[in-house]
Amino acid sequence: MKKIRDKLIFFIVYIFYIVFSRTPWKVNIFIGSFLGRLFFCFDFKYKYLAFKNLKLIFPEYNYKKIINVAKDCYSNLGKNLFEFFLFPRIKYFLGKIVDFSQKDFEILKSYLNQKKGVVIFSAHFGNWELLGATLALNNLPLAVVVRSVYIKRLNFLVEKLRSSVGELVIGRAEEESLKKLLFALKKGYIIGVLIDQNIKNVKNVNIKFLGKEASTPISFLEMVIKYNIPSVIGLIYRLKNNKHKVVIFPIEEKFYKDKMEFLKFVNDKISEYINKYPKQWVWMHDRWNIS
Repeated sequence: MKKIRDKLIFFIVYIFYIVFSRTPWKVNIFIGSFLGRLFFCFDFKYKYLAFKNLKLIFPEYNYKKIINVAKDCYSNLGKNLFEFFLFPRIKYFLGKIVDFSQKDFEILKSYLNQKKGVVIFSAHFGNWELLGATLALNNLPLAVVVRSVYIKRLNFLVEKLRSSVGELVIGRAEEESLKKLLFALKKGYIIGVLIDQNIKNVKNVNIKFLGKEASTPISFLEMVIKYNIPSVIGLIYRLKNNKHKVVIFPIEEKFYKDKMEFLKFVNDKISEYINKYPKQWVWMHDRWNIS
C-alpha cells in the first residue's frame, strides 16, 4: 500500500508540475492558495499541531484568530508550491515579483569578495525556495543543504527544479556531504542553511525561539565561528500583492565570540519577522515537541 500511495503522490505532483510550469504566475498564485485552503480542510493531523503551536506562542489569540492564521499559513504554502513549479522559466519575470535591493545584493557581494564563502542562515518562512532562486539567478553562487524527500522520484523532481535556477544541491544524508560543503565554501559559494526546525540526530542546543525554549541545530554555526566564515541572515516575505521582499542582515564580528549570543541573534531576527508575518511560517512543524 505504501508503494501505491507513493506512486500516486508522485503522479499527482508531476501532473501539477507539467500543467502549472507553463501557466502565468497570477494563475499559480490563485490555484495554490485555493488548494492550500482546501488541503487545510482535510488535514486532520498537522492543522491541530498548528493550532497548538499558535496558541503556545500567541496566547492572546482567540480561537477564530488561530483558525484564520492557520488557514492563511496553508494558503501561503500552496502559493509557494505553485511558484516552485515555475522555476524552469522564473528567470524571465523574477524581477517583477521579487524586490531584491541593490544594498542587500552588495552586502552579499562584498562578503563573497573575501574568498571564504558565505553562510546564510534562513528559515521556512515566506517562500524560502524563492529566496534561493533569487540569489542564484542574480549570479550569487548558492549551494543549499537539504533533507531528501522520502519518495525518490519526487526527490529527483525537487532537485531538478532547484538545479534549474542554478543552485548546487547538497543532500544532508549524502555520503561525503561535509566534503562537498567545504569544497563549495572553498570555491566561494553562499551556503544556505535553514535553522528554524527541530531536527533529530544532529547537534542541538536549547535556546529561545519565538520566546519559547526550542532545540536548535548548532553545527553550522560552530563551523562559521571556527573558520571565521562571513555570515548573514537572509529572509524573504510575501507582500499584500503576493510579490516578495528579500532582506539581508549581516552578522557582526562581535557575535563570533560567543556561539550562544550568535544563535540568539539569529533566532531573534527570524522570530521578529515571524511575529510580523505569522501567516508565513510553517506552524504545522513540531518545533516545541508538543504533539
